[in-house]
Amino acid sequence: MSTRIWILIGSLILLSVFAPMVDANVLDEAGINVIVSIPQVLWVGVNTPTLVFEGDDFDITKNAIAVEDGILAIKPGAIGVVVAGNIGHALFISLDDGLNGPGNTRIPGTRMGYRITDPDGNNPWFVMQSKAEARQALLQRATPGRTAFEMDFHLLVTWWDAPGVYEGTIIYTVVPAEL
Repeated sequence: MSTRIWILIGSLILLSVFAPMVDANVLDEAGINVIVSIPQVLWVGVNTPTLVFEGDDFDITKNAIAVEDGILAIKPGAIGVVVAGNIGHALFISLDDGLNGPGNTRIPGTRMGYRITDPDGNNPWFVMQSKAEARQALLQRATPGRTAFEMDFHLLVTWWDAPGVYEGTIIYTVVPAEL
């Protein structure tokens, strides 16, 4: 080995022997308090921006049902919903202005129904209401947490509804639970 390598090894040995003998005194230290203010958090999200009823949804050989007044189109598992909160919470659903169509035509929101998807199809249907009239929560949770579920929708289109595109907005509202 070369002399340089032996000098380097010797220097490292001396440093390792005498390094513990160095007595470092702490001259000063500082501390800070940590304060965390967690706000009340309520959140709701959906997996799609649009619920679309189109031609096939009104096919009575598929999911649609012919009734005396028209056709009841059914969209099973149409929307995925996630609601969460760090307190107990309740989720409401509404359709304020109904569905507005061509030439100032309108389908009232009360002709739309919804329910939480159940594999057996046993969950009851509820009639869509305006936000001001929505009194029954779609979901209530007494404890903090996160809940995910799918929703079925149906829409009754009568023989008197003009053909065309109708639009409206479904609103999901999460509020602190009042249990």
